[in-house]
Amino acid sequence: PIQKQRGSRITSGSLLLGGYAEVRLTAPPEESTLSQMQEEVADAQAMKGETQMLVDRVAGVVLPLVLLAAVANVLIGPILTGTPVLPWLHRSLVMLVLCCPCALVLSAPIPTTCAIAAAAGRGVLIKRPDVIQGLAKIRAVALDKTGTLTRGEFSVVAVEDFAGSSQRWSPTPRRGREASMRLAAAVEAKSAHPLAAAVVSAAVGCAAEAYENGGLPEVRRFKNLDGVGVRGEVDVGGGSWARVLAGNDKVLEGEGIGDGARSSFAAFKARNGLATCIAVVIDGSLELGIALNDTLRPSAQQAVDELRTERCFVAMLTGDAPEAATEVAQSLGLALFQASMLPSDKRAWVEAREAKGARTLMVGDGINDSNAMAAASVGVAMGEGCMALAARTADMCIMSNDLMLLPQTIALCRHAHRVVKFNIVLVAGIKVATIILALTGHLPLWLAVLVDLGSLLLVLLIGVSVLHLKCWDSTGSKGPYAKVIGGDFGGEEVFGLESA
Repeated sequence: PIQKQRGSRITSGSLLLGGYAEVRLTAPPEESTLSQMQEEVADAQAMKGETQMLVDRVAGVVLPLVLLAAVANVLIGPILTGTPVLPWLHRSLVMLVLCCPCALVLSAPIPTTCAIAAAAGRGVLIKRPDVIQGLAKIRAVALDKTGTLTRGEFSVVAVEDFAGSSQRWSPTPRRGREASMRLAAAVEAKSAHPLAAAVVSAAVGCAAEAYENGGLPEVRRFKNLDGVGVRGEVDVGGGSWARVLAGNDKVLEGEGIGDGARSSFAAFKARNGLATCIAVVIDGSLELGIALNDTLRPSAQQAVDELRTERCFVAMLTGDAPEAATEVAQSLGLALFQASMLPSDKRAWVEAREAKGARTLMVGDGINDSNAMAAASVGVAMGEGCMALAARTADMCIMSNDLMLLPQTIALCRHAHRVVKFNIVLVAGIKVATIILALTGHLPLWLAVLVDLGSLLLVLLIGVSVLHLKCWDSTGSKGPYAKVIGGDFGGEEVFGLESA
């Protein structure tokens, strides 16, 4: 990473790995999200997947051998048999026509390209052809909670003032609840996390209007604390700055807050049931507890059911408190979930699944998910507001908030992968059968040309059928595994997964 200061020039495509920055935009329309998506789709379609590269290598070896065999057939056949050269020449020409690799070489890229185009038409960006093969072999799916399974649109449901409970002496007078909320909002306004927007809205309304009207004080030395919260120094007037931290329970541990304050915050969490709770620490003292609620995406339950239909084991990984994670997991019927996870914990979880042979797909929308997405067989950035780093790390981007597009795209890629294998077997079978007929002299040249062109057209028609696959039905598919008992597909042992 490169450190930037006020007045520094930032080139287009730079990624802000954390924190907050105000920039003046000078990018032309050609660098818009839509233009970049179109370019990446074109690049992906031009790339070759693993199967296609294997076919190309086989074709590169077989063709010279066939050519040598045809020449040897013409030169040696008449000598060994004492027959005229013309029949042997005819057989060699038929064999050369039949060994034309066009149909075999196109058996993989046509379905793959059509799958990429079909997904792009639904707002799903598949960055490379090999991702299609990776999605076809996925056996475990790890889902982030906030912004992926849930809307990520929080609202503040409770605020409690803990002034005096921190058991730490402070030379500054205690602030009221509204003043403390403004300080917390000033720091949270620099964050892109969905929780931050809710805190700002509860404190001062729209963040942009608050800045214009002077509703939020200035913040310096801001920093995102991955898996914990945010930290910064806020101007409180008179040349003084207050050190403000807002985040989960780990904020209390890092600041050495006393047992009394911790007990008060624990009681606040218990009173607010399954809400997500934020602790606000100002100048080393616990001042506020903020409880926020989020709601599941309308398509979350159906998407989880469809993933099980696709024979995928589904787990939820989140940095939120166990209480909030339990509520979501129970609502979706997820037997496996883990809470209070740092970004490194998510990556370790994914790496453990991969080491046990369970090809894993990680879905997330923020910086906290990027490490796990990079470690997974396939990483997916989810949602319209997904962070730039997550989108850059991901192998596939879902450009909308419809979670149903995930199982639908997996179904599409699995169908495309089956079509690739079917095409290869079909073409290879036709070639072998007709070459045997050609060597025995039972296949005329005109029929060989017809067979070659026919196999090519057949491969094209079968490949293009991927575009018309009915996998985008919002009512869900009714596959043969739609009624898996418990949705666990035979238990965790099948995928080498242990309970949370």
